[in-house]
Amino acid sequence: MKDVSTVYFLISAMAVSLYIIVYMIMYASAIRLRYSRPDLPRTFRVPGGRMGMWGVAGVGFLAVAFAFVLSFVPPAQLPVGSPALYVGLVAAGAIVFTGAPLVIQRFRKPSWRPAADASPPSDA
Repeated sequence: MKDVSTVYFLISAMAVSLYIIVYMIMYASAIRLRYSRPDLPRTFRVPGGRMGMWGVAGVGFLAVAFAFVLSFVPPAQLPVGSPALYVGLVAAGAIVFTGAPLVIQRFRKPSWRPAADASPPSDA
């Protein structure tokens, strides 16, 4: 990369792709929770039952997935050099920074887990 602004935009694109991945997981988990815990008391329920949830979360997921695809498009205003390099770096950043917490969680030490009889912290 020849320019600092190009590198800054690349790092910003990586960060945006990570945020977008989190939003995709949230929309998918909203649908999954509607099936796995349908009787859980909630402060707000999406009207329309399961179809309403599929509609709201589905549209949200599709919009965020479209934004995720757009994060791989190099800007025309910045000299990114090779577009393949730009896409590869954004993809590698998304994979590495999404995979790192999953690897840490998979190989966590038993001492990191909370005690089974531990009570939740009080508000006092």
